[in-house]
Amino acid sequence: MRLSFQQSADDRLLIAAHDVDGFTRWQAIQSIAMTAQKEALTQDGKLPETSTQQLAHALDLVLKDQTLDPAFKAFCLTLPNASTLAQDIGHDIDPDALHAVCRAQATALGVALHDQLANIYETTMPRGAYDPGARDANARQLSNTCLDLLTGTGDSVWETAAKRQFDTTDNMTNRMAALSSLVMQTEGEVVTAALADFEKHYADNPLVMDLWLAVQARKPGPFTLDRVEELTQHKAFSFDTPNRVYSLIRTFAMANMTGFNRADGAGYTFIADCVVRLNGSNPQVAARVLNAFRSWRMLEPKRAKLAKAALERIRAEKNLSTDVADIVARTLG
Repeated sequence: MRLSFQQSADDRLLIAAHDVDGFTRWQAIQSIAMTAQKEALTQDGKLPETSTQQLAHALDLVLKDQTLDPAFKAFCLTLPNASTLAQDIGHDIDPDALHAVCRAQATALGVALHDQLANIYETTMPRGAYDPGARDANARQLSNTCLDLLTGTGDSVWETAAKRQFDTTDNMTNRMAALSSLVMQTEGEVVTAALADFEKHYADNPLVMDLWLAVQARKPGPFTLDRVEELTQHKAFSFDTPNRVYSLIRTFAMANMTGFNRADGAGYTFIADCVVRLNGSNPQVAARVLNAFRSWRMLEPKRAKLAKAALERIRAEKNLSTDVADIVARTLG
């Protein structure tokens, strides 16, 4: 059941800027952001200027409020992504269009709040020896969220800042945050160098290399599938190791909406091939990967047809395990 009620834009803005209840305030910010995203989808991806200004104003007040916890501020700066937007819309989903709108909104806010975000990034990151305690952890979360938004503006200054943090930090939290910002927000030699450096330093640590695989699998866009296919041949990956499959294959299928839902259906074909391969060696892992198809009916007709064809191909395989057969039957049924 989904509860909805009438609330004006002015009401949402007032709540987002001043409500004493943290959840209510966050929810109002999310509502403003998602309303703007949905409006943009009806206007060829162009974000409504008024809603963007309202959102920037509300977030500006949140960032300036010294009584608020840094982790809450970071939470507020984390806008609805394409998957959240898709769940709210529920039908005729074009993943590329949704991602483009969400990316445009994040970029617009990064520009509008640039000075605030830059100041927080420069002053909030804990100095000195690494402390895993809540206070420093919350400060790192806010600082890294700001860095991600700033890197997303396309300003090379922040690409450089992200690479500097990657190179000089003394902890994995900040290193992975910087690497994620570089991989997700930028292209080119800086990203390639950072990924190579990470691999060089952590090649002998399988758990850390899981992070390396996953961050590449999450990168939006149609070309990530090619990279994921390449990584299945990498020495750090094995179809026989569940954690490697989850890090690369399942992350791509579950957390890369544009890559998995490529318009030509290649993402569906790849994941179907993986499910069939895993069915014989580890059916439980295969079933978990297969769950990526569970929302196929929400897609626009062309993608939905291609996804259904991939599911039917899996169902037609001989000797399907009970786990896979059950999931594919329920997903198609």
